[in-house]
Amino acid sequence: GFRLEMKDSGVELPGHVCVTREAYLPQTVFDVYKKLVKECMVYLNGKPVYAEGIAKIMKLREVTSQFVMDNNSQAIDFNVGGAIAKVDTLLEILEDEIGPSKSVVIWAHFIKEYDILRKALKDKLIVLADYSRPEEAIAMFKNRERLYLVANPASMSHSVNLQGVCNHMVWFSYSYSSEFYYQAVRRIVRIGQQDRAIIYHIVAVGPKRQQTIDQILLNVIDSKLQKNDDLMGAFKKGLADAL
Repeated sequence: GFRLEMKDSGVELPGHVCVTREAYLPQTVFDVYKKLVKECMVYLNGKPVYAEGIAKIMKLREVTSQFVMDNNSQAIDFNVGGAIAKVDTLLEILEDEIGPSKSVVIWAHFIKEYDILRKALKDKLIVLADYSRPEEAIAMFKNRERLYLVANPASMSHSVNLQGVCNHMVWFSYSYSSEFYYQAVRRIVRIGQQDRAIIYHIVAVGPKRQQTIDQILLNVIDSKLQKNDDLMGAFKKGLADAL
């Protein structure tokens, strides 16, 4: 399973466990996903993949959260019947597994995802990107004025320590940066953490549990792949599973 070795200056850090929870995409959404995968595969066969191909591949992340941004930067929603699979899974994790009174860090990568999470969690969350001074949001979270802190891993300073606030985090979406992932996890898995840290990964799958970009990116992170050639090999192998 997915696991990171965590040490700090030679000191073994508190135990942690990684948990994967699947979110089943509706067939209509998965059909959109497969159509985009076919477009991506054109870039993965034959010629080298440049920025346009990478952008198309990464756009699959939007579909797993049931939206896609058009050329005018407007979101097209795919929330069938108002339901979003990842949100349903997130609420199950927060309410049934972690507990409704626990503080949790939630990692997301898109502005549209912030909107989705605001609608689902209402006044229980604070979004780091809403504050010109991020330390204000972090202080509110530490003071338990809000239960849930939503942030992009790239925006969270290495100096932010949350081990005294919570021991749970949930990944709502992913990038292919193992460095951002590692540093994000280190916000709670570090010296001073008194409890075992639990790291949840919400992974979108097709109606028949077909793999999506979520698991592919986790595999890339897990393998600590850094070079484009390695990334393309991982993407090509993973994307074909959806077709």
